[in-house]
Amino acid sequence: ALGTDTAGSGRVPAGLNNIVGWKPTRGLLSTEGVLPACRSLDCVSIFALTVADAARVFAAAATRTVQLDRPRLAGAFTFALPQRDQCEFYGDSASANAFSEAVAQLRRLGGTSREIDFAPWRAVASMLYEGPHVAERHAAIRKFFDEQHDALDPTVRGIIAGARRFSATDAFVAATRLAEMHATLAPLWST
Repeated sequence: ALGTDTAGSGRVPAGLNNIVGWKPTRGLLSTEGVLPACRSLDCVSIFALTVADAARVFAAAATRTVQLDRPRLAGAFTFALPQRDQCEFYGDSASANAFSEAVAQLRRLGGTSREIDFAPWRAVASMLYEGPHVAERHAAIRKFFDEQHDALDPTVRGIIAGARRFSATDAFVAATRLAEMHATLAPLWST
């Protein structure tokens, strides 16, 4: 199945339902016909039972040919974990147990965990819901929102209504901050 993923709405539900949520690089799958959440960040995502199935769907749907790397989890590799005090399960012991089991499985496969400061990653995510990017969400459905806002899910309505707090200046400041955070966090991927 196809979905959308701006800030995890393809990958997170997939993970919670024991399926694969594949989020390609922006622009590799057309967003034609997708009701935008945040047009500059939206991606069409793929839901599948296996990574191989998701890769086949991606290959068929991609707007241009892309050579997929085929990494193997054989031998040593490193994976990142939030610092222990930054893990949040909101009282859901099943999620906490599943997380612990996933970490154990990665270690059994030869992985070495490396704790990272997750705060900058959380800050990036919060920009989509609590920062000026919500103005882009409002712009995508402005007429509908302004005329029929009661028809929206209350949580979604509250997020999008937050757009009114921000100016164009705020949006440019946030874009600059996002670029700075990208530059700061990018080296982590090589380790």
